Amino acid sequence: MTAGRLWTALELAQHLGFSYFTLVKWAAAGLLPSIKMGSRWRFDLGEVMAAFEDGTFARKREELSAQRSLAEQVRRSTNNRRRKG
Repeated sequence: MTAGRLWTALELAQHLGFSYFTLVKWAAAGLLPSIKMGSRWRFDLGEVMAAFEDGTFARKREELSAQRSLAEQVRRSTNNRRRKG
């Protein structure tokens, strides 16, 4: 994080037009550059905008989606083996 102003999730959500819960979910998943201060997330607007503009956010989102897809395939495979066994 840079030494600039840190935005709350609500401030950033209103500024960018996303829901508060979406931003918090993305922050918790590591998709957006953020820091957690106690129970609250803080964001540097410049870093968040850079993540959207340089493709970092999109790449991380695709990686997370692929991981979840693989995990779902493993879960289904395990459940099918249990049913057959």
